[in-house]
Amino acid sequence: MLQGKDFKKKFPKLDDHQLKTVPKGFEKDHPAIDLLKYKSFVVSLPMDDKTVKGKDLMPFVADAFKSAAPFVKLINEAIEMSKPL
Repeated sequence: MLQGKDFKKKFPKLDDHQLKTVPKGFEKDHPAIDLLKYKSFVVSLPMDDKTVKGKDLMPFVADAFKSAAPFVKLINEAIEMSKPL
């Protein structure tokens, strides 16, 4: 999902702090170790003053949310699955 063309174009990287060491219970050569080190998952999309003040703000924001929605859904599903029954 993070490598999807539309998503990666708008959100080229996650914007949060990573642990300096491997999380407990994981090997340092785990295929997803870079993702496992994140403390949380944040994406952001910069906007210039022209966009913020212009008539295209709402379509710009709506498009950004549409692009981020599958990622947010995946994170929410993972959180829901981790809750005890």
